[in-house]
Amino acid sequence: MVDISGMVAQRQSRIVGASLDNHLRTSSHISKRTANRAVQVAEKRLGPGGIFGVLRYDSPKERDPRWDMFVRNLRCDTINTGNGIYVPELDVLAIHGQEVTTLEGCDVLAIGHSPEQTIKHGEPLMKTALEIREYGAIGIIAAPYHVKGAGKLFEKRPELIRNFHGVQVFSGEAEWSVFGSYPHANTRAEDLYKRLRDQNIGLFRFVGDDGHSIQELGRTYAKINMPSDYMQFENNPQSLVNALLEGYKHASLTEEFHTAPAKLGAVWHAIGLATLKCASKLGLNPNTQTAPFLERLGIHV
Repeated sequence: MVDISGMVAQRQSRIVGASLDNHLRTSSHISKRTANRAVQVAEKRLGPGGIFGVLRYDSPKERDPRWDMFVRNLRCDTINTGNGIYVPELDVLAIHGQEVTTLEGCDVLAIGHSPEQTIKHGEPLMKTALEIREYGAIGIIAAPYHVKGAGKLFEKRPELIRNFHGVQVFSGEAEWSVFGSYPHANTRAEDLYKRLRDQNIGLFRFVGDDGHSIQELGRTYAKINMPSDYMQFENNPQSLVNALLEGYKHASLTEEFHTAPAKLGAVWHAIGLATLKCASKLGLNPNTQTAPFLERLGIHV
């Protein structure tokens, strides 16, 4: 008798591009043009079944509305997974996430929790890690040797990695050393990952753009194995998270990651931040006034 179970499983899965570390803009203003352009670019760069993240960054005073604006402004029919949306027309999936700064000043990525849930800023690293797991999300140490990186903390306390799922070993924007302040950030991140694996056998490599523009979206991604039919994720957020975790854990070879530096993107992000801060000092709301005004001039921040 011929065992066809392996062949069936192969037909039911596929290799897809996953680029989960994206913010789309420096500001939280996600217009109709930006939202729809994002899914189009993801389809082109990541291919069939492509997955990209839209990560919000809440301030201590208010929630970042970029995910809500992204979903609301899409013109395509979508399927809600509970922690993301699937666009059947383009065969592209967008997943919700957060970038969080801990009490120690370190950045952590939480990917795959419900948009209604919020990982709190300013909490101790371990408390943040446990909260991410409590919400059923994926916890990633973001660019450990770049701005707000946790590399030095984990050098001193490697056991802290046990409650995280992955380490970002390549960030497109981390290729810019910020005038020499963060040299060889991605090379050092890979070395740290190798040292931390002894503390967490299931720890996986994670790569991402850390993109703050549509131009950066999907330039750095992992090739992971995912189910062929994303309709099974409808209103089933944990199933989607579990599939992503399995995909990343088995993507360990160099050829399973596509990386691209985003030095210009990092510089533009810094310029955008400075512009929004200046506008804020002048009494203008950076997200509801400055960013929309600049977009009408063809400048996206």
